Amino acid sequence: MTRKKQKPTSFVRLIVYGVLFSAFLLGLEVHWISNKKQELLFLENKIENALFLAHKQKAKASINQRWHQSGALPTKGYLQREVCGQHFLQKEKKELREHIASNAFFGNKELESRFAAIANEQNRLLFKEDSIETTPFLQESLYTQKNPIEVDNDDLVTLLTAIEGGGLLIPDFSMKRKSVANDREVFQVNMQLIKREKLSS
Repeated sequence: MTRKKQKPTSFVRLIVYGVLFSAFLLGLEVHWISNKKQELLFLENKIENALFLAHKQKAKASINQRWHQSGALPTKGYLQREVCGQHFLQKEKKELREHIASNAFFGNKELESRFAAIANEQNRLLFKEDSIETTPFLQESLYTQKNPIEVDNDDLVTLLTAIEGGGLLIPDFSMKRKSVANDREVFQVNMQLIKREKLSS
């Protein structure tokens, strides 16, 4: 005599439904956490940019105040010599050059590509003159950066110090963190500068 298979009881079905519902809730929680992480990263970048913008505005105000007090202006050729003449990512270049040249290096396309990208002249700070505004006593020239550059923390401090020290103004500035092969902290920077020149009376 063949025994009939027993259908799952209501209790078993409740357990199955409970497991499925728990899995559904877990999936929702994972999705929520992932979204929150993205939101936190976005907020972190916004805060970082806001803090940097605040520093920039403070520096600009300080430059303006000093200029009105002393009338000091950058010397001829200052922008090209002291600002555009800087070399960036020197520490990273040195480390990559030594690593690639060592006997322990057996080839890494990512590192080799990174070294090639920063070792050439493409990562130079170059500007083009966009516009000139003239008043009876003053001429202001607006310079826009031709291409974004990559800098590390030390480069950024040195660059901003040179800009501030030369009495140059920064009407526009953008910076974002960039992921690189060797996990160094590198930023991509783009900006505009204003150079003031006194007109001969």
